[in-house]
Formats: sequence, structure tokens, C-alpha cells
Amino acid sequence: MANVGTADNLKVNAQKYEVFISSVSNEYLFLQDARLVLSHLEQREPTTSGTNVVFSGTPNHSLSGTLVYSTDSWTAEVAGWTDLSTRTNAEYPIIDKLIVRLTAAGGSVTTMTFTSGSKLQSLEIIRGTEGAVKINVVFSIFVDPDTIE
Repeated sequence: MANVGTADNLKVNAQKYEVFISSVSNEYLFLQDARLVLSHLEQREPTTSGTNVVFSGTPNHSLSGTLVYSTDSWTAEVAGWTDLSTRTNAEYPIIDKLIVRLTAAGGSVTTMTFTSGSKLQSLEIIRGTEGAVKINVVFSIFVDPDTIE
């Protein structure tokens, strides 16, 4: 298991990477193999001197991970995949609030909150070689975090 950070109280323990989807329920989901990518589309503008000026474009973040599947997690408010994967006018619903919470080895918590700016990109139901059925999810996040605490 790897820790990220230099001081003990800042090291992020990989076992405490949780995601909260506020439009669905009041509990955090534990994502296995969780991956949060924060990125922006870069835009280059040529100048008259022959060089380029680079501007950060709009957010192009993503969050992916795997959950152990159970029948009640599909329809109940525990995960609510029925609501998140039902398209209206050919669009997935925008999630009210997506919170990523990282707990450090020393017990301190870092929380990133994305408000009204994410939606389900893909949902894959897979059966692993060990026999467990899992849901692999990818969320597109098109806003920067409101808060990082």
C-alpha cells in the first residue's frame, strides 16, 4: 500500500478513498481502484512573434472506480444506479453534488466537493475471475472543485 504525502498527518491511506453522491443517498461509497483525474483542455493562441501563449480551458475531470455489485444497490437509494443511468432527452442527469473524501494515515481528512457539474459517463457490470460481480463506473466532471478542505 502506498501513501501520498511527506508528513505522517498528510499521508493519504489508499483504503480510505470514499465518494459521496448527494443526489442519491446519505452515505459514502467505497470505490475500489478509484482514480480521480483533474485536467483542463489547453488552448494555444499563436502570437505575432511566432510563439504560442497557452491558456487553461474548461475542466475535463473524471472519476472512475469499481464497486461490488448487489441487487439492492441497483435500485435502492444505497447507490441509485437506476436514477443515475436513466436518460432524459438523451442526457444523463447532472449530479447535485459529488464529494471525494481522502483520509490520511494520521486521521486528517481532505475533501473535494464538485457541485452541479458531473454526470455518469459509463457504467459497466463485470464478473471478475474471483466470482464477484462488480460495477465499473466513470463520471465526467466538468466543473472545478468548489472546495478543497
